[in-house]
Amino acid sequence: FYALAPEGVKLHNLYGPAECAVDVTYYDCEPGLTDPVPIGRPIDNTRIYVLDGDLQPVPFGVTGQICIAGANVGLGYLGEPELTKEKFVDNPFGEGKTYLTGDLGYRREDGELVFVGRNDFQIKFHGQRVEPGEIEAAMNAVPGVTNAAVLLLRGPDRLAAFYTGQAREEAIRAALKRTLPGYMIPQVFTRLDEMPLNASGKTDRAALEALSAKDAARAFTAPETETEKAVCEAFSRVLGVPDVGRHDSFYELGGTSLLLVRLLSAPPLDRLTPSAFMADPTPAGLAKRLDGTGETDYTVLVPLFTPENAKRAAVLFPYAGGDASAYTALTAAARENNADVALYAAEWPADDVSFDRTEEEIRKLTREKEVLFYSHCAGSAVAMALLDRLNADARTVGRYIAGGSIPAGGRLNVWKHLPDGAIRTVLQKAGLSADGVTLTPERLALFRTHTEVCRRYFREKTQKTNVSVTVVVSTSDPLTANYADAEARWRDAVTSVERVILIDAPTHYFQNTQPDLLLRLFSGLSK
Repeated sequence: FYALAPEGVKLHNLYGPAECAVDVTYYDCEPGLTDPVPIGRPIDNTRIYVLDGDLQPVPFGVTGQICIAGANVGLGYLGEPELTKEKFVDNPFGEGKTYLTGDLGYRREDGELVFVGRNDFQIKFHGQRVEPGEIEAAMNAVPGVTNAAVLLLRGPDRLAAFYTGQAREEAIRAALKRTLPGYMIPQVFTRLDEMPLNASGKTDRAALEALSAKDAARAFTAPETETEKAVCEAFSRVLGVPDVGRHDSFYELGGTSLLLVRLLSAPPLDRLTPSAFMADPTPAGLAKRLDGTGETDYTVLVPLFTPENAKRAAVLFPYAGGDASAYTALTAAARENNADVALYAAEWPADDVSFDRTEEEIRKLTREKEVLFYSHCAGSAVAMALLDRLNADARTVGRYIAGGSIPAGGRLNVWKHLPDGAIRTVLQKAGLSADGVTLTPERLALFRTHTEVCRRYFREKTQKTNVSVTVVVSTSDPLTANYADAEARWRDAVTSVERVILIDAPTHYFQNTQPDLLLRLFSGLSK
């Protein structure tokens, strides 16, 4: 507006329902303001409350229902006594009536009110209360999105986002991951030339549902074998999703690490490891593995994402106590973005035999593709031990990306001596999901073992590893608080440090929250 308006013209944002004087709040907009634009503060003789379901105030920053009291409030609906009683209630904080708008909003720390959406569309998705208006507001703030609508599709249950504009789906997903919790990220994105509108000029959600029903009918593919049928039924039972198709991804249907544990604890999938599951988390792919027809050329490396004609492959090493499931988000992002790099997971070797086999399969992979390594945290010890062998005479693997890791100093492994409760607290503060997977007693025992392997490797290391490393660490990560020493520490461990990339991720486990960054690094590296 300010780019087009004559000098001196002002823009005011007014809000108010017809049940009150038409405008009840105002906000003076200034040039340079970014979305979301607040609706501001109440006008004279008006009081605005943001309340929860019990008509109690919510804290600043928390979404609640916008409620209006004061001289602006009308008497009710003509000829609608029941509706009037429901919407015009006695003011719990003073005299007169309070109108319950059904609009959702929150107060910023400076007191300005921000409109979010309508509670008419509030939904429950996999046990979580979701406000589509919040998702729509976040989407509308993405450059290139001109209008957005979000609704819940049934059979299977999934959040569907519709939008107009030129923004790409991957850009919208990346933006939403920075501002919304994972359960609020839509599974389906559809770009429209124009948003369907009803007679009132508002988004026609019925038309969007009809459009979705046609797409869902086209996309659903029924199971073809008894094994596929059994896997589809297991998905439905654990996820609470009816009508699972043979090509439906467990994670796109709302699967989490905790739900994966439940899924793999009962037939028919109790014969699979999390790593085997990750290779193709669809009923069709899992049925092949269960029937023994889905084996690959690799028995130790786990093929997570293998696009046709990919000339580059990244071998991924998980953090202490982790497995291939540590790269769920990265794998999903690779599929969504049609990445040009294949992803293989190499887990912590249980013994010398599995270590030798991992080396053999990586050598085989290097004969097919250009290979780079990525490790997270303590996984750097396994990655570098393999690089010591692979690159002893010449650089078989030329590039290495170390995430969330700085070579350990000192001789004491503090993790070895901390009780389980203390380790859980530290890791949860560092951002590890508290869903019970990595934090079980068995996983914690593995965690201690792996951290000791890492400490021993760097303590006994006598020669630099023949590789060029790119280091990615977060300045907000409590486990790499010494990030200023990262380059010097790594120069003592490898022949060359290409660069140190400092990011501001609020979690140590940023391979889950910023997979697009890693994919860009993987695609941009070459010998």
